[in-house]
Amino acid sequence: MKTNYLKFKAVYNLAFKIFTLIILLAVVSSCKSKKVITKVDRKEIKIPFNDFQSDKKAFRAVGIQTSPDMSFAIEMAGNDARQKLAAQINSLVKNVSEDFSGQFAKSQYGGVDRDFYAKMEALGYNIVQQRISNAIVKGEKVFEVKTKKQGIAYEAHVAIELNRDDFENAYGTGVKNIIENEDKMETDFRLQQFKDTFETQMDEFVKSQDGN
Repeated sequence: MKTNYLKFKAVYNLAFKIFTLIILLAVVSSCKSKKVITKVDRKEIKIPFNDFQSDKKAFRAVGIQTSPDMSFAIEMAGNDARQKLAAQINSLVKNVSEDFSGQFAKSQYGGVDRDFYAKMEALGYNIVQQRISNAIVKGEKVFEVKTKKQGIAYEAHVAIELNRDDFENAYGTGVKNIIENEDKMETDFRLQQFKDTFETQMDEFVKSQDGN
């Protein structure tokens, strides 16, 4: 009986060791299969001309274009910037036209004068197109990039600026001519009213740019 007990104990101990070894191997294997999370270095990317925004002194815009031809990329980026600048000022023109024509029509006719509004808006849009050519290039940055389709290409960033007074004076002169045809007796008063309206809408325009 004692011999059988010793054999049983030996087998039991061997089985226990084997079972323990299997558990350990399973734990080690599980640990190895887990993904190790490592910290990744983060680097802030500075966007070219990121702070180049319109304010009360000037209208500003940045154009971006990519091309295998560096000169063409710069040229197209300049065109892109002028289109963006025109869109900015056109939104201002629309607001000024609506506000001022509303004031003018209310005092003149006690109501809405869509014809006067249309004249002001058309005038503003025309002056925008004329004055965009006066925009000054304030900076250019070109980056060499690799693309799958084109290989080496050039990404151009062009920043342009249009003086606020240059546009406002031209717009004001045109508005003065319209006013003289409508109300010659109060031209100076109406012109000052236009300037005040332009200033108010300019403030709103600058606030909207700060929010972008």
